[in-house]
Amino acid sequence: MALELLAEEQVEISGFGGIRERVLVMDPRQFGHHVREECWPGFGACVYLANAWFLPGGSTGLHSHEQIDIVSVMTRGELHHQGSIGDGEVLQAGQVQLQRSGIKGFRHNEQNPGADYPAMVQIWLVPQSHEGEACYQVIELNPSGLTCVYGGELFAASTRVDVLQLAAGDEWTLDDDALGYVFRGTAISADGQRLQRGDLFRLSGQSLSLTAESGFALVMIREA
Repeated sequence: MALELLAEEQVEISGFGGIRERVLVMDPRQFGHHVREECWPGFGACVYLANAWFLPGGSTGLHSHEQIDIVSVMTRGELHHQGSIGDGEVLQAGQVQLQRSGIKGFRHNEQNPGADYPAMVQIWLVPQSHEGEACYQVIELNPSGLTCVYGGELFAASTRVDVLQLAAGDEWTLDDDALGYVFRGTAISADGQRLQRGDLFRLSGQSLSLTAESGFALVMIREA
C-alpha cells in the first residue's frame, strides 16, 4: 500500500498572536523559501494545513486574505468570529467555517473569549475561480460518515474537502488518492497499520480500508 505518514510530533510548535500551531503542509508555490523542512508540499488546491489551538483569551488579530479560501474544522471548544464576512458568528466543535475570498478577499479575526484552549484544523486552498463576492458559511458535520465542506456538491472546485467521522467498529474504504489528517481517535487499516490522532497521511495508487477502534475523525482532501 502506498501510504506515507507524518506524525505531528515531528513538527515543531509555532504560531502568532494568541494562537499556537503545528504546520504540516506548506506549499512552496505559495510560501517559497519560508517553507520549513519538515512540512509536506501541497495537494491539489490545498497549499496549507495546520493543527492550531488558541491560548486563553487569545486571538489571531484582524488580518487580510486574498485569492485564498479557508476551511476551519473546529475540533474543540468555541471561537468568536470578527470580520468583513460573517461578523459576529460563533463557531463551536462539530462545525466547519468556510471563508471564500471572491474577487476582493476578506478580513477576519478569530477570538477565544474564554479560559479554555479551543482547537481547529485549518486548510488554505487556492480557489478555482476568483469571481464573485467573498462569502462565509458555517457547515454542521454529520455525526457519522462524510460531510463535504469544500467543493463537491457545494460549488465547482478542482479539489474537494470532506470530514469523515466514524464510531468504534465502523468501516470505511478510501479508493482515491488523498491527503488526510486524523484529528480524533484511532483506526486500523486492513494490513494492520494504525492511524491515530495527529497523523497526516498521503495515499496514492491504492485503496485504504479502515476500521475505527474508537470514535474516529479525519479531514480528507481529494482531487474533484
